[in-house]
This record gives sequence, structure tokens and C-alpha cells, in this order.
Amino acid sequence: MASKLFVDQVDPESGTTLTLGTSGDTVSIPSGVTITNSGTDGGGFGSGKMAQVVQATKTDTTSTTSTSFVDITGMTVDITPAATTSKILVLVNANICGSTADFFGHMKLVRDSTDILIGDAASNRQRDSALWRHNTEQALRNLTPMYLDSPSSTSATTYKLQWAAESAITLYLNRTGADTDAVAFGRTASSIIVMEVLA
Repeated sequence: MASKLFVDQVDPESGTTLTLGTSGDTVSIPSGVTITNSGTDGGGFGSGKMAQVVQATKTDTTSTTSTSFVDITGMTVDITPAATTSKILVLVNANICGSTADFFGHMKLVRDSTDILIGDAASNRQRDSALWRHNTEQALRNLTPMYLDSPSSTSATTYKLQWAAESAITLYLNRTGADTDAVAFGRTASSIIVMEVLA
């Protein structure tokens, strides 16, 4: 028969270790419970721990000829933070190539409709999370922007990648511009991972 103990505080004897359960037991924390850290050293139960990890992986190819920023198909991930104090660590692995050498490609990281991890405004220069120049249409460029974001929300939050091409070239994800049917010209996968870090 299950039993309940209602207390405001459990205070172990000085110098001892408080143990919850024994080997083989499961300690369950109900959904909706908020775990807080009352310490001043940044430690304590739950502090700095990963609460959840969500990943979106793109294994096929996609492309764009847009010279203004558009979403990269398949490079979008949703996460609902457990607390407004949580931070979200965003990790990107994107493999991109252009159809023509000696042109620029632009990428930025977006939370919902807000640009994050972009450079300061500077006259006509594009504000990017990543910028690259295509030296050849026969090789992929691996882009890995990373950012620790503070959404200050417990609502569903969307993180995504957007890209834009210079002039009228084509940008490709997970394939080269040449895309020759040979072993040397492979196909790749790209991903975006978001991790909730508890305060």
C-alpha cells in the first residue's frame, strides 16, 4: 500500500548524506513540478542539468535560389521549456554547397520570428550567423553555428535555420553543386539540436 509523507523541509544531520530510495527503486517527479536551487554556488539538484534534448535531422537534399532569407526545409525544431529561467543550447551541423564558384551564401539562426546570433548592423552588409564563399561547386562546406539562448518562456518555441544566396545561384543542402554520380561526390545529413539547460 502506498503512503504519503507531507513535510515542508527535510534537513539531514550535519555531515551526513540524504539518500532517496535504494538500488532498483525509481524516484518519480510528477509533471508540472518546478525544481529550484536555493544554493548560491550554482550547484544543487537540477542546476545546470539538461532537462530535455530535441533534434531534427535532414537526410535528403533541398535547395534555394532566393536572395532573401527563407527557411531551410527540414532544419526546424520545436521545444517547450520547463521554466522561464531555462536557457536553450542550440547546436547546428549543416552541409551546404553552391551551384557556382566564387559566390557568397548566407545563413542565420532564428527563434520563432526573431533573429539570434547575428552580427551588428554595418551599412549594407548582411547580418548573418554564418557566411561562406563557394570556392568550388564540387565540395560541401560544413557550417556549425552554436548559441546559448534565453527565450524566457514556457511556451512552445521554434528554432530554425534560414539561408539566402548571392545573385541568382542555387544553394544546396546535403549535396554538392556538381552532384556527379560518383563515389567521390557523396550525400550527407544535417541536423539542428536544442537542449534545455536548467537554471
